[in-house]
Amino acid sequence: MERELKQNKKNYFTEKIIFNLIKKYPLALSRSKKNKLVDHTMEQLHLLVESSYEKHLFRVFDFVEWIKSIHFDSSS
Repeated sequence: MERELKQNKKNYFTEKIIFNLIKKYPLALSRSKKNKLVDHTMEQLHLLVESSYEKHLFRVFDFVEWIKSIHFDSSS
């Protein structure tokens, strides 16, 4: 799937950020590294929410809330 996205010339930056998180999150062994990864991802996504091109994608699915739910549910 990632290979197909790389071939497409007009991708959402959100896709790239989410795939990066999905690849790196399981590899971060400590809670602090996972927190840093999630914090960095959230910062990037908050900037993209305001983008006119990316805004449509956030109307379809709220990635920020999805990441929060997965990250904070697994930290319990």
